Amino acid sequence: MSARETPYSFLNSYVRGEVLSGGWGVMNKVFAGANALIIISHLEIFKYGIYVLIFAFISLATGLFQKPFADVVQNDVARFIGAGKEAQAKKLFLENLIVRVAIALALFLTTFFAASLIARFYDQDIAILFRILSPIFLIDVATTALRTLFELRLRFGEPALRLVVYNVVKLFLILAALMFYRLDVAELLGIYLLAATAALVVFIPRFSILYAPWKNLRAASTPELIPLVLGHGKWRAMSQGLSSASSNVRPWLIKFFINTEAVAIYSVAESIYGALKALFPTSTFVTLIPHEVAGNPARAVRILIRGTKYLALAGVLLGVAGLIFVPPLVTLIVPKYGASLPYFMLLLLMLPIMGVSTIAGAFLFALQKQRFIFFVSLVRIPLSWAFPVALLYFFGLWGMPFERILITLFVGVAYFVYLLRYHVPRESLRLLFVFDATDRELLKRAYQQLYHGLVHRLERMPFRLG
Repeated sequence: MSARETPYSFLNSYVRGEVLSGGWGVMNKVFAGANALIIISHLEIFKYGIYVLIFAFISLATGLFQKPFADVVQNDVARFIGAGKEAQAKKLFLENLIVRVAIALALFLTTFFAASLIARFYDQDIAILFRILSPIFLIDVATTALRTLFELRLRFGEPALRLVVYNVVKLFLILAALMFYRLDVAELLGIYLLAATAALVVFIPRFSILYAPWKNLRAASTPELIPLVLGHGKWRAMSQGLSSASSNVRPWLIKFFINTEAVAIYSVAESIYGALKALFPTSTFVTLIPHEVAGNPARAVRILIRGTKYLALAGVLLGVAGLIFVPPLVTLIVPKYGASLPYFMLLLLMLPIMGVSTIAGAFLFALQKQRFIFFVSLVRIPLSWAFPVALLYFFGLWGMPFERILITLFVGVAYFVYLLRYHVPRESLRLLFVFDATDRELLKRAYQQLYHGLVHRLERMPFRLG
């Protein structure tokens, strides 16, 4: 090993990845928050509801036809790389990319030419809005390819920086539209496309550099995607597709049972909760955990137990922070969305539960337990369709946060109990309920890595304050 190389360490890679993601993430939150603030304060509540409904439909189509195999493919490519099988990794990456491009082209054409059919169920003007946004399917597949390769090469800073570029360009275009033209739903959709394209183009050269190790490598001759799809991948695909359908249909259910304004009110509550949830340090799990499961199962168990404890505590702390700081800020900055605050406060109960389910789900993916995840989804997905309908009918908009909490609790308990039963020795369970010398040492090392990582990032900035 050369002097410039560093031995692989889960803690080092995890903290470094989260520092890069989190450091750029803080900057991204600033620009994204500014964008969201301008949009929700400038648009009427009704028009913001339309804006949400359009993106819910696009996300529904993407989730059903583009995302089902995304996680499992990335998981298997990461496992190939971790095992030194670069030829198989390249083969699976390229096969998946070809299929995704074909699907994206079909979705683009279908949405563009069938927009008038959607308009029959809502309003004729909405067809124009769908046509404006239809190229997003092609942009999304290219963006996903870039992000996947960055993460596979453990370059976690680039995906986070890409979001910063996207939100900076978006903010510039929004301000330009406000000053020199106008800002309505159609303009916002066009701005979304332009910003996403700019953030994609900027990182193509970096993608080429990271792809270089594969450039002259002959891909494996045997197919990799088809065996994955017919094997454990099919369980993930079905559960992912149905899950996406249930989550993205919620705004349309709110529209059906209440009205478009209610869509906007609840969407703001979900957006604030989502911004808080994004602070969870879990962005590197999908890449790092397969390395541990494939290389050191015993250490992987320890990471699972201690990580569960830390993430549950982080969820509690984030929830308390949200309860203290968010209500006065919303009341001061966007008082017309004060009605969103009670729903946001209720959603905070999900944070510690989500911490547990996130790390448990990452381990199940790495262990290739997609079949079990699918069977959990067989229960969860009907519930996630039945609960919103029933709870919206009986409790109005309050039914939506209650549905989210119940479903998150069910999934978290199911995932974690399965892992405890089949993959975690009983003697390891005590680590959940104690704070020992190892915890102190791990947190000390994580703090040192975090501190030095942040200092290093600041030293590399082109300017310094003071």
